[in-house]
Amino acid sequence: MHLFDAIRKDPLNYLPEVSLTALDFFYQGYSFRYYTEGHSLEDNFDHQEFDSWIRARFGVSRSYFDIFSIIGSFAANDTEAFHDYFTLRDEFLQTANISERGEMLQWHAEPTNLIDLLKKIRERPALYVGTVSFRKCYLFLTGENRAYSDLGLPIGDDRKIFAEFKDWVEQQKNKASRPRPWHVMVSYYGTGCDCGNIESGAFTLFYRWLDEFATIHGQTNLLQVPKSWWKPKELHPHARRPSWP
Repeated sequence: MHLFDAIRKDPLNYLPEVSLTALDFFYQGYSFRYYTEGHSLEDNFDHQEFDSWIRARFGVSRSYFDIFSIIGSFAANDTEAFHDYFTLRDEFLQTANISERGEMLQWHAEPTNLIDLLKKIRERPALYVGTVSFRKCYLFLTGENRAYSDLGLPIGDDRKIFAEFKDWVEQQKNKASRPRPWHVMVSYYGTGCDCGNIESGAFTLFYRWLDEFATIHGQTNLLQVPKSWWKPKELHPHARRPSWP
């Protein structure tokens, strides 16, 4: 069964939520790991042709709007957009000329472990998740991890470290009486907005906690990157600063 068909049949077996945004960034992370490991994803239609078809279908020609954004803009909410995507996919498959399809575009990435990937996302988030957003980063990493598991790859120190980090967040950062998942904790205490490298944002807090965890374990520079422009911007002096645990 193709990946998209499997997700459509049982979305919560793959995605943390039924939404088009989750599908979009999960797939990007999943594809990244597949191609990084030298594999290709089988699918039953040409994504480039589908892209052109969607643009013509909705009369949107500007290339900087991807098809997920286009579909989402015509839906009442992100869950409806998820189902609309598959309805449109069915319509495209019924009209597409299978015999004239070209080869699917494939991209290749240099081999990279999870720690290196986290550093790359920190340094150049737009290359991986489009905008500086913890939610998108989390969805991307969810897809990447699922692909790693589906490929049956061995669990190395990089994944063990990240698994320990997630446990640490849930055990050390949760001040409530009930447990909460690590990614919920990051979003909850990132009380600014989930866009941009602002000091109170969830994306910045995610890497702040990663640095704290690495320092506790004697690896202060584990997630550091040479660039400096990613560092969070200062808040306006009258803006409220959250109290992070």
